[in-house]
Amino acid sequence: MYDSQKDIHVRIMDYYYGKVLYGKDIPIRGEGILDSIDQFSGQTFKINLFTEAYDVKRNKIYADDIVNVIKLTLDESSYEIERKIVGRGVVENRRAAYGVHIVKGQQEMKFIYLHDENYEFEVIGNYLENKELLL
Repeated sequence: MYDSQKDIHVRIMDYYYGKVLYGKDIPIRGEGILDSIDQFSGQTFKINLFTEAYDVKRNKIYADDIVNVIKLTLDESSYEIERKIVGRGVVENRRAAYGVHIVKGQQEMKFIYLHDENYEFEVIGNYLENKELLL
């Protein structure tokens, strides 16, 4: 349960203008963000929720972000963690949890949950403004 509407982190994808609205750029109508979200229903907008996960650079990860998927492997001789980019994909919600459907890279077609401790993620764009990153 959220204490206030300020705790809900969203962004709005505006398909008509081809841009993404964050924070203060989202027009507020009525009593706050929840009333404002209602205004977008059935229009050329898509609401993306913050997944409650952060990438390797501490950027918030939202649904429809494009991310690099980084596999973590322990080198048993040096006890250092090796990081290797194994794919790229789009963040989506599956079975009530967020993850990445890899569409490009060594592990194509695999789905990796954001909470999987064997992987890290790096946000490189979003699906609306950066589709070319998936080609």
